Amino acid sequence: MTMNADASVILRDPSFLAELQQAANEIGKTPEKAQIYARKCLAEIEATPRDAWLRPMARLARFIYTRSYEAELDINLDKLEELRALSRDHLLLFLWSHKSHMDSFVFLLSLYQNHFLPLPLIFAGINMNFLGFGALARRVGAIFLRRTFQEDPIYKLVFRRYIDFLIRNRMPLSWSIEGTRSRTGKLSPPKLGLLNWVVESCHREQTRNVLLVPVSIAFDRIAEIDD
Repeated sequence: MTMNADASVILRDPSFLAELQQAANEIGKTPEKAQIYARKCLAEIEATPRDAWLRPMARLARFIYTRSYEAELDINLDKLEELRALSRDHLLLFLWSHKSHMDSFVFLLSLYQNHFLPLPLIFAGINMNFLGFGALARRVGAIFLRRTFQEDPIYKLVFRRYIDFLIRNRMPLSWSIEGTRSRTGKLSPPKLGLLNWVVESCHREQTRNVLLVPVSIAFDRIAEIDD
């Protein structure tokens, strides 16, 4: 799962620097301050997956969900094998339902314990980047994303270029199609903003054979509903 490509190449690309200058002019930043801020944005967003962190994270994930549920997960293994075969020639984008804080844990654990590699990187809200957990999550593939950034042209530029970088390197991606946890146990309407960003990136990078993979994560009872 370790990424060999260095995302910092984004910040040295001449076309990126030209766009950064335009963005800096929009908000009245000097080129030097714009470059400093762009580096900060990339460091905030970037996933830094390392194979060595997968085992301890799997243990943590198992510990978390077994506080409320039985240890054995009911996984559609036939479909997983189909996806394994498809992943050899296709870029997979996993779109999962989000009803519980445990969704991302059991989703990645289901793939990991069935030796599905590479594990997809997973888009997560910046609120999950808190002390201790954020560093661990980043090392198993979390991409931390601000909830709103429409008024920040430099952040938007860095984020768009980072997605291009991931698509260019054919990294599988995953996120909640609902954009946030439903909090009621019911499915919420899909939010298509992130999907649009990724699809546009696939067009820019001329990436073919991309598959959207819907993932249902279901529980007998949602533990957080009582809260």
